[in-house]
Amino acid sequence: MERTSFNYSTKNIPVASKNEYIRQLIDKTEQFLCRMRWKGYHFINPNQQSEKQNFGFKTRNNPPVIEELKEFEDGMTKIIQKVKFKHIECQFQKDLNEDVKSIKSDNRLFVKAAKSTNFYKLETTKYNQLLHENITKTYKKAENNELKKIDEKTKTITETLRMDDRVETTATREAFITLKDHKDNFENKPTCRLINLSKQEIGKISK
Repeated sequence: MERTSFNYSTKNIPVASKNEYIRQLIDKTEQFLCRMRWKGYHFINPNQQSEKQNFGFKTRNNPPVIEELKEFEDGMTKIIQKVKFKHIECQFQKDLNEDVKSIKSDNRLFVKAAKSTNFYKLETTKYNQLLHENITKTYKKAENNELKKIDEKTKTITETLRMDDRVETTATREAFITLKDHKDNFENKPTCRLINLSKQEIGKISK
């Protein structure tokens, strides 16, 4: 286990390529215009708003075309088409790119510490061992059809609340760990915090 750290916040990201930037710009602009259309639709048709409780879940339906917004949407499209790029030398971005290359070339995993800015390089086998120990300490193995039963119960609840067109089934996501390097005797007996990302969306309703 080798400790390493970076001299900047890991929330910083390298500058994206031209194609990636354009793709993200188009995607975010479409989302923005979609919200604008819904706002315009409900402003023009105040009596069309549903009285159903949506619990913060957004509709999957596409918004109707608003003629009053057409000129504005055309202007947004022209802005994207006229975007220009220029090359700027930046030492900070160079350092970011060098660190990214170093991480990608390393065969070990970079595991974040729980309460510090440190990272620890772990072999895959060691990481999987720690992950397995922490999962089995907190959870027990369930039957293969247990998730299906939960989804069926979730479907019944959402249908009762007329929310089945907005709530998705539980997505299976891999759990991961962070290292508690602030604990005593960490070097000899590392302890971890288990992060479980698989959560049901209907938790918003009960909250």
